Amino acid sequence: MTTSIQISSTGSLCHVVLANAGRCNALTADYITSLTELLHSFRLATDDVPSAVILSGQTSEDTASFFCSGADLASLYQASSGHYAARRAGVDSLNALMRAVRACPCPVIAAVEGGADGAGVALALGCDLIVASEQARFTATQMTAGLTPDAGLTLFLSAGLPRWLVAQMLLTAAPVTAARLYDLGVVNQLVSPGQAVTAAADLAALMTGPPQAIRTTKQLLGQVARTSFDDQLEAEADAFATALGSADGRARLAARLEQVEKPKRTD
Repeated sequence: MTTSIQISSTGSLCHVVLANAGRCNALTADYITSLTELLHSFRLATDDVPSAVILSGQTSEDTASFFCSGADLASLYQASSGHYAARRAGVDSLNALMRAVRACPCPVIAAVEGGADGAGVALALGCDLIVASEQARFTATQMTAGLTPDAGLTLFLSAGLPRWLVAQMLLTAAPVTAARLYDLGVVNQLVSPGQAVTAAADLAALMTGPPQAIRTTKQLLGQVARTSFDDQLEAEADAFATALGSADGRARLAARLEQVEKPKRTD
């Protein structure tokens, strides 16, 4: 039985590949379920949590590169003749994956080569950071198949882009280049074609803070949209005081203080 997900570890990094290049890396039930379970396992683990997770799409010399082309149209058509609960099942599974990406305790980085479409765009935008090829294009073509946005796409697009651009993407299926998203602050880094995964690993290497501090910062960022100003201040104060009193926090603070106060060398 073939699998559409490839998981590997290099040092403290976890690299997950959507291995469905023959269908432009369309989402599969196997990939959605396996990645959801993997990310949930990191959330429940007390140790052996990677420093970051990199998501990318399988590349092939025979087909155009895609990070993810969204839902598999053949599977959608097959489900279309079923009753409402059956038609919702696939969407609910995808929603569970999106929640798992957002709840993952370590940063999740999208390494986008070629393009992303529909739910594939949502998957990339759901990540904490995005590294994209200069040739990558982001498209939402659900409307052309008579469908509507899914996987939180309207939320993610609206969080980072002007409403009018979001409307154009969703209503006309107009592609937006990675370069334009970079200019708008949605893509963190533009790289030469074929270098997205390597650049994502380099970006992950810059995140050297304590794992608990990184996890808490992700939680603080994730709750901003639904938290009042006073509640966010309280949450930050609690997190800061907790980090300040932790063994790792005290050790790092002492080292930083020594570095700052170290007398300048005089000849």
